[in-house]
Amino acid sequence: MTVTIEQTESERICGYSECRRPLNYHGLGRPPEYCTNRRWPEEDPAGKTCKQMAAQERTAQRAVGLDLLLTSYHASTATLVPVAETLLERLTDLLAKTADLGEGALAAVTTAEGAAVTAVERASAAEADAVAARRAETTATAARDRAIADQTAATNAAREARAAADEQVRAALADIADAQRARGIAEADAAAATRAATEAQHGHATASAEAHALRSALQDSHEQNTVARHTIDDLTRRADLADATTAHLRELLTAAGAANTAHEQRITAITEQHQQAESRIRELEHVIEHLRVEAASAQADAIAATSSAAAANQRAEQAEAASRMTHERYDALVSRLVDASAHTSALPTPA
Repeated sequence: MTVTIEQTESERICGYSECRRPLNYHGLGRPPEYCTNRRWPEEDPAGKTCKQMAAQERTAQRAVGLDLLLTSYHASTATLVPVAETLLERLTDLLAKTADLGEGALAAVTTAEGAAVTAVERASAAEADAVAARRAETTATAARDRAIADQTAATNAAREARAAADEQVRAALADIADAQRARGIAEADAAAATRAATEAQHGHATASAEAHALRSALQDSHEQNTVARHTIDDLTRRADLADATTAHLRELLTAAGAANTAHEQRITAITEQHQQAESRIRELEHVIEHLRVEAASAQADAIAATSSAAAANQRAEQAEAASRMTHERYDALVSRLVDASAHTSALPTPA
């Protein structure tokens, strides 16, 4: 900062004791000591000047024994007083400007303190934002981890359910194959029984026709009666055997039908179990997809929270940098104020 000291006009007094008129001095060059235009006596233009009269006065004073003391005193005052007066004027102006500088520095210090408080508040707010962002990031990370764990558990459960369903399907297919084989065997047995019953019925019809023919022949010959009776008895036994065989085959057909019905019911139950297993697998797949979406959302939230934390940390760093700059400006202003005060204190106090 440059301090400009303005030139001021000051009044001085003529050095001749009988004159003592004020002298005008504008602060440039050596200050005058005597009047330049006054004459002694005043009515005589050829009279002596104030400087000549002062010299004559000094001569008279030396004549009475005071010349040395007066010479020393006048020499000292002639040198010191103008300088002291000029210095006093300059010090007065400098003190005024220093007071203005002090007021400006105090205002700047007040402004810097306000800026420092604002920067500290902004830094605190940024730190709070950073803490909140880190807390949100931690929460999002925990949610993402839980979603991943749930997804893993659901995937394992789905895998286990699929394996169990596959095992049930394999068992059901094996039972279906066994039932189909048993059904084939039962159908074969039923077909064989049907053929046997047909043959038995045919044999019964043949036996009935033969018995009828034999009864006709008995009417023709008594001798053939005994043989025919034996033949009829044999045919009757054969017909009874055919009837018993037919009844047994019918029982086998009934049992085969019941077994076939049971196998069909078992196949229906296994099919329903298979459908339920497939429905459970589809539900688990939906759950896995939902958990996958939640995991992706949690990951996106975690990324967003990480970005927010980075932005909050950056704002906190910027606020800290602004706070440091404000403190540095505050320290510089305080240092300048202290230097100005020390410089003011070091100046000599006018008597």
